Amino acid sequence: MIRPPQRMRNDAILPPTLSSDRTITNRLRCMTLDDPSRMVMGKEPVWLDGEVAGYVTSAGYGYSIGRAIALGYLPAAESKPGTRVEIEYFGERLPATVGSMPLFDPESRRLRS
Repeated sequence: MIRPPQRMRNDAILPPTLSSDRTITNRLRCMTLDDPSRMVMGKEPVWLDGEVAGYVTSAGYGYSIGRAIALGYLPAAESKPGTRVEIEYFGERLPATVGSMPLFDPESRRLRS
């Protein structure tokens, strides 16, 4: 007689939970370059207060806002929206500003019109 496979216990497939002593130090932040004619590609270091604070994970051009957008991990405590940072691109530091997501139509006015 063939038996059906036994079901796995939930703890075998669920990831372990974070312990309470671990805190989140970095957050994924959205940054916009100040110069609309400049662009970054990804994997560039992000400078904050004269030190490398994180890196760009991905970047692209935001046609709706008319400038380059970069996503990157930065320290959560020091990178609130409006914070000025620099993204190093081939040895040149490009000024950027940490923004809040979404960048375009945050109140959804365009969707409701």
